Amino acid sequence: VGSGQYGNVYKARHMKTEHIYAVKCIRLEKFHKVPKLEEFTYNEIRILSKLNNPHVIKFYERLKTANNLYLVYEFCGGGTLETHIFKKKRLGEEEAMKIFRQILLAFQSLVKENILHRDLKPGNILFHGEIVKLADFGFCKGMASPKEAISRLNASSSSVRR
Repeated sequence: VGSGQYGNVYKARHMKTEHIYAVKCIRLEKFHKVPKLEEFTYNEIRILSKLNNPHVIKFYERLKTANNLYLVYEFCGGGTLETHIFKKKRLGEEEAMKIFRQILLAFQSLVKENILHRDLKPGNILFHGEIVKLADFGFCKGMASPKEAISRLNASSSSVRR
């Protein structure tokens, strides 16, 4: 399906149920080379395990072998918003609003749980048919309270403006 800086993502079919999943494979040696990777990976698992929103990618389970860590996710075969925009060159207002509305619905769950995604970009927004799914929570951060989340947002947005 794709590859990233830290691993590959494969399309997998459950042998008994025939259900299709996306499986991210991370070589365990990467955790030694990139110390923060383990923290980011387990943070993503923890956050996604508590979110239940049709517009947030579903995490199913973690499997570990001697050499690899496998993360099993919902499979979204419609590509990313990035590829969608690239193919179409531009989105009409109606289509853009439909996508934006679904992104906002995803963020309702994040706000409710005091979670900052911190890596929102078209490449991390997936399509599952007509449904938009927010993905890639590797850099997300759980906040203790709404006040802390707002404080972090204000601090990061002021540094962007500079």
